[in-house]
Amino acid sequence: MIIKKVSKSLNIPIILANQVYTDIETGKTKMLADKIMERESDLLIELVKDEKRKLIFKKPFPKEIGFEIVSSGLVESYLKG
Repeated sequence: MIIKKVSKSLNIPIILANQVYTDIETGKTKMLADKIMERESDLLIELVKDEKRKLIFKKPFPKEIGFEIVSSGLVESYLKG
């Protein structure tokens, strides 16, 4: 992928956003270009807003962090369960 080569050669991070859709068979949210993003990205993060907001690291290590948006910015919150 050209973007990855540019990022590595210039030593700069690049952030890509992706559209999502709901799979009508499973009801799960999926990325449109999921295979390309999973293969070409060094870090994949999913932002979820259910009853609580959470940031899910999908790659390179699985981890979930709850967060809240407050007047001073983002603060970590604890996830139950």
